[in-house]
Amino acid sequence: MNLQKTSNDISSLVSLVRSKSFPTYSEYITFTSRLKPYDILPSKIPQNKYLLADCGFIYRGVKYVVECFSCGLVLHDWKKDDIPWIEHSRHNLECIYVLLSKGNHFVEYYTHNFENFREAAKLFVGENMPLVTRKGVYPYEYTDSWAKLDVSCLPGEEEFYSTLTESGIKEEDFKHAKAVWNNFKCKTLGEYSDLYLKIHVLLLADVFENFRDVCMSTYNLDAAHYYTAPDLSFDAMLKYTGQKLELLSDYDMLLMFENGICGGLVQASMRYAKANNLKSPNYDETKEKSWLVYQDCNNLYGYAMSEYMPYDGLSELTPKSARGHVYEVDYHIRNTCTISIMISHFYHKIAHNKAQKCGNLWRHLSAIDNGLIVEKVHRVLEFSQSDWLAKYIQLNTEMKKKARNEFEKDFFKLMNNAIFGKTMQS
Repeated sequence: MNLQKTSNDISSLVSLVRSKSFPTYSEYITFTSRLKPYDILPSKIPQNKYLLADCGFIYRGVKYVVECFSCGLVLHDWKKDDIPWIEHSRHNLECIYVLLSKGNHFVEYYTHNFENFREAAKLFVGENMPLVTRKGVYPYEYTDSWAKLDVSCLPGEEEFYSTLTESGIKEEDFKHAKAVWNNFKCKTLGEYSDLYLKIHVLLLADVFENFRDVCMSTYNLDAAHYYTAPDLSFDAMLKYTGQKLELLSDYDMLLMFENGICGGLVQASMRYAKANNLKSPNYDETKEKSWLVYQDCNNLYGYAMSEYMPYDGLSELTPKSARGHVYEVDYHIRNTCTISIMISHFYHKIAHNKAQKCGNLWRHLSAIDNGLIVEKVHRVLEFSQSDWLAKYIQLNTEMKKKARNEFEKDFFKLMNNAIFGKTMQS
């Protein structure tokens, strides 16, 4: 929250002072002037002096007594949970300073328990917020004509049945619908429909505003300036790492890398597997016990992108160099080739197939140690490399761990994976 008043705020306030009775202290019209008396405030006061000054209060030097510079309201006996803006407006809602600030700070503080619903809070009062901060319910299939909007009562529970989900409305959801209808004194289904749409539009706005907050607090970038999350992620990566990347302008090199792009490894290493243990059906105690296990790699893209990556100095070089290289080669794999460290000893196979491969790109030479035979080297590229992307990957990984909901969890996963996809674009 910005505790300083802008010059426009002060100008507007001065205009109000001149046009209306303003029974207080003009010398405290600025935030800085109101903050100064708090220098002698007892340190144990359960309120923040910056918040008190921002709400228009000046300290009077007696215990915890404060006075509004605008309306002269005197308050004391502050409790830890008291919200200055709420207390100020509760005791004198007609205060010019409160009225001037109602559009920004007041709404923020008055809805402190619904801080994620700022847009909804601008149109609904506090006691109604629990009804408008959850997904509403509506009899979609019942409303099949304009005449239905003139119905003067909430349709029955059976009218909320959905053929799409093949289910009716839950009891708690129907109770919520009745509470909304009664609380907002809806006279027709049309009024309920308008309210339903208004709530959903405001909630959508709040969802996006919270999404913008997450992006601003994490990357200091506004998501509203981007069409897609991958676009946002690529800019966030460049901004966070500060890494300058060389533009790949050599056409032959570009084609070499484009030709090296291939899909991920997808295969059924063993087409049929059957477990044999006490918990499996048709257990055969005469046979060796066995289990099935599903193996998955977490953060696969993130792990690969945390390795040393090229960023500059791409060129064709001699075979001997202290810098990183990419090889374009022909190769084949010996039929007897197996990997010594296997997840399972029942099926010794690591590659899709062992047919001859031509014109493939290889970066890591560990494959040679495991039976790959290089038959011809077409080209060698060298480049400057470092783990420049690792800290951005780690940032999103940590944010994913701290995610407050499934949306944030999936979002930070995408922010990592999208970097791979963006670098594949021409």
